[in-house]
Amino acid sequence: MAESPVRLQIRASVAGIKQRLELGLAIIAAMAAGCPSFIQERLDQLMQCVTPLLASSLVGESSAYEAALAMARCLPPPALAAAAVPIATALRLVQMSAATGALAARDLKHSRGSARPAQHDMTLSTTLLIY
Repeated sequence: MAESPVRLQIRASVAGIKQRLELGLAIIAAMAAGCPSFIQERLDQLMQCVTPLLASSLVGESSAYEAALAMARCLPPPALAAAAVPIATALRLVQMSAATGALAARDLKHSRGSARPAQHDMTLSTTLLIY
């Protein structure tokens, strides 16, 4: 049974989005490898782009993880750069748990007596504090 034209258009559109995301993430990884100081200066901005993609089923396991790993290798001092793999993996796990609705242990603390768990914006700096 042939797929409907609408499904074919959706598949083509998703494939195009995936290709553009992979290209952008590959560029970020290449910049990290070629000019770590450039990445260090813009780390917060770039992580805001990459971090949400770590939970993506399109690029999370491949391109986004590789970009996060490349950026983690740019971290000063050398002790942090040596821990690039655990840092990138921790970022991916946090994003995956956030995407599936899982709560981390620290999220179980209620903020200011409210009935809802505290909302956290996971950035690289907070991940480094956890690490």
